[in-house]
Amino acid sequence: MNRFLLITAVFFISMVNATEQDDVFAEGQKAFLDKEYNRAHGIWLPLASSGYAPAQDTIGYLYSNGLGVKQDHEKAVEWYKKAVDSSHLEAMFNLGNAYRLGKGVSKDFAKAEDLYRKSYCSGYKYSVVGLAALYYSGNLQPKSEAEEIALKKDLERLKDPRYRQWLINITKDNQSLNNPLNRTCYAHASHAN
Repeated sequence: MNRFLLITAVFFISMVNATEQDDVFAEGQKAFLDKEYNRAHGIWLPLASSGYAPAQDTIGYLYSNGLGVKQDHEKAVEWYKKAVDSSHLEAMFNLGNAYRLGKGVSKDFAKAEDLYRKSYCSGYKYSVVGLAALYYSGNLQPKSEAEEIALKKDLERLKDPRYRQWLINITKDNQSLNNPLNRTCYAHASHAN
């Protein structure tokens, strides 16, 4: 019985801590949206240092873009990698961009593709932007004819701001697309294991 109480207490303490972290993170988001980047950095850095993946990703974003800090792509990559270690999907996308563009790391299209696919297959549908960019630049070979058709359609659709907004919304909702890229996710995941 005592063990049950201990486990229950630890669970509730961790839930309170997670809620507090979410509240502090939201405070940083408000500062960011108000373009108070130094303040956002100051709010998020302790969270990131404690292992809170969303803050790690956003600290990486600040370094990548020189917002409130001196631009430093290597530091951005360090923070993205920490968030990726916690399976943070947006960090996978951001780290994929770093590998695709060679910012903070050597260009590595295979790593970029892998990160984009993992985040896409896990629900971060905006990663199709990275996959389409790799395909458009000739650095991604579609795994099937259906995937090639889907990538071509997405390249055309990405010109429409409404489609880009839809991708952002569906990513937030973590919903699945009726898209041949989803079928590729399962093939990709089975090769990774």
